[in-house]
Amino acid sequence: MFDGGLLFFRATREVPAGTPGSDAWQPFITGTITDVPVAERHSQLLSDRALSAIMPALAIQLGGGDE
Repeated sequence: MFDGGLLFFRATREVPAGTPGSDAWQPFITGTITDVPVAERHSQLLSDRALSAIMPALAIQLGGGDE
């Protein structure tokens, strides 16, 4: 069990039916889940386009930005 929250980056393109969402992690953490949808396939979550959505959300969580 992880004692804290979860920042979950969720790919939204071409997601196979039945793929678990961020809520699947709730039994394993004590905090809240912040779901960040990323308009990309899972295999492309480290692409420049995906990172343009991921990095600002990560900066906000880490206290390094507000947008």
